[in-house]
Amino acid sequence: MKKILALMLAGTMLVFSAVCAYAADGSSIPGTPSAEASYWRSVAEQAQKAADTANSLASETKDALDKANKTIEETKNTNKEMQKQLNNYAKLAQQQSSQISKLNKQAGDYENKLKAVNNDLKNASAGRGGSSGNDVRNQMLIRNNAVSYGGNIVGQGGHVEINGGKSNVTFIVGVPDGGTMTSATALAASLKGSLVNCVTVTSTVAFKSAKVNFYVTGVTAGDNIAVYQAQNGKWVQLPTAEIRQDHVVVNMTRYGTIAFIRVPVLASVTY
Repeated sequence: MKKILALMLAGTMLVFSAVCAYAADGSSIPGTPSAEASYWRSVAEQAQKAADTANSLASETKDALDKANKTIEETKNTNKEMQKQLNNYAKLAQQQSSQISKLNKQAGDYENKLKAVNNDLKNASAGRGGSSGNDVRNQMLIRNNAVSYGGNIVGQGGHVEINGGKSNVTFIVGVPDGGTMTSATALAASLKGSLVNCVTVTSTVAFKSAKVNFYVTGVTAGDNIAVYQAQNGKWVQLPTAEIRQDHVVVNMTRYGTIAFIRVPVLASVTY
């Protein structure tokens, strides 16, 4: 803007100074009419030159003004775009802050639940007895219809297929007595395997066949998990319909105590 004002001022002063110079120099005007006409023609030519220079400066000034206006407009557009991006970043930061708050709350809830489980484990007074005394039945496991043994949990979440049809029936799992646990451990050893867990299974629904999806932690797809049920003083192997990550699906024809055993080779069983 300073450059533009300087150009305008220079053009004005140039015209003014040229005219004044010739007007002030009276001694140079001859006395004859022809000489006087020549003089004023010279003055006019100098004035025209000054006007041309002024016009040139004015054109440069206009170009400078147009360029400045264009720069200002581009700057405005750039500022608008930057402001839009800043608003988007602010909105994203707010969303991320909200998500972080939710995650922190979830982490706090999980921590509280973990403390409750540890407290239940410390204060639990009921164990499995016998050789399974390190595994306890706490209130959280009871609420979730689950039993823990050796760090492995077995639970049943319902939707048992009864007599080939879908249902909302849940099979209730419980803790066997110490003698049954000892027998299940001996069975696993005889099979050259290891006892994953052993639970009692009950419910109020009569059935001829049931397909039961048990939640069994530590089981992975491809594991050889044999399922045995205590029947009339003997352990009888039950058919397994499916073995996948943390799940063993078992076909049953009666309630009772069942043992989940990881074995080297899984024998095929059918009813």
